[in-house]
Amino acid sequence: MQNGDKEKFSVKRIGGHLHKIIPISDHTGEIINHVISPLMVELRLHDIMQIIVGAATLAIPVAFTEEVWNLGERLPLENVLLLSFMSFPSSMRKCNTWRKGLMAGTLGGYGKKIQAHES
Repeated sequence: MQNGDKEKFSVKRIGGHLHKIIPISDHTGEIINHVISPLMVELRLHDIMQIIVGAATLAIPVAFTEEVWNLGERLPLENVLLLSFMSFPSSMRKCNTWRKGLMAGTLGGYGKKIQAHES
């Protein structure tokens, strides 16, 4: 980007997910390539299930310790609900980071990116 030019991009649905497509141009203005990055603006049932499975995977081993059981006896319900509410945004951020980092590297995702680039 030069001297405050606005970033021009388009949004396309690739493989059922929204992606931001940014053209890269040379000094003459001819488009030579595209940068494709996923837009994490949709929350689907799949995402919620990933959060639940991830939380259970981390929580189940901890739940079997005696300290947690003793703490659970003394912890008021309001505190449990507050902790659950506060941890949800962090879980969403972790889910999106995981999906962006690992799923974009799969062979199927790579093929979809190449296909979008060629069109």
